[in-house]
Amino acid sequence: MKATCVVAHPDDCVIFARPFIDQHTDWSWYIFYLTYEMYHARVVEMKNYWYGKRNIPITSLGYIDTHLDMEN
Repeated sequence: MKATCVVAHPDDCVIFARPFIDQHTDWSWYIFYLTYEMYHARVVEMKNYWYGKRNIPITSLGYIDTHLDMEN
C-alpha cells in the first residue's frame, strides 16, 4: 500500500506521525514538508533520518513560513 505523510515542518513528521509510520513499515511511504527548501538544515537532517536510515523519500515544497497566517 502507498501512503503519504504531509506536515508543515520537518520535525512535525517525527513528532506526530512516526509512531504510525513505525506501525506500518510494510507500506510504501512518501513524506512532504510544506515549509523550507530541500537544502535547509532542518530538511537535510530529516532526509538523513527518513531516507538515509529508513529508505523513505521526502520532498520539501518550500512554502515560506512567515507566521503571518497566525497573525491574520
